[in-house]
Amino acid sequence: MAETRRSQKQRKEETSARLIDETIQCLLEFGYAGTNVKEICKRAGVTTGAIQHNFNSKQGLMIAVVRKLFKGFDEGIERLDPINSSLDQRIDNFFEHYWNVYINDQYYAVCEVLLAVRRDSELLRLNQKIRSEWLEDMRIFLELEFPDVEIDTTQKILIVLDM
Repeated sequence: MAETRRSQKQRKEETSARLIDETIQCLLEFGYAGTNVKEICKRAGVTTGAIQHNFNSKQGLMIAVVRKLFKGFDEGIERLDPINSSLDQRIDNFFEHYWNVYINDQYYAVCEVLLAVRRDSELLRLNQKIRSEWLEDMRIFLELEFPDVEIDTTQKILIVLDM
């Protein structure tokens, strides 16, 4: 039985995913300063033009990496029904999820990129946008998960960020 040919879109998505995954591995191994396009492409099995084609630049690739890694902060958390679960259960669930995010090695890849943005105005601007999106997602989650806690959502977020 013949294999079906993958579409251009599928090939691009697969190449993008490989580039992102290999960038994360390079960040973990070499840090931001030691992560270079040549090594990323070698590991992903593509030419350097693939970064330009898929992300426009190394900065674009780094933003894609941060987007992927930040997804882990709010994806996969089990939503508990506030009516059928206690406040203690919901708090335990919340902190267990975030504890697992922060002990994951990929968290260190996020740190590498976030430290690097201080010196790159384009990365800094885009990172601020991603951070704002993440904080909005956090606000929505906290309002849904803890409607019975009478505290301003901004205060809830500040409490989480200080944890």
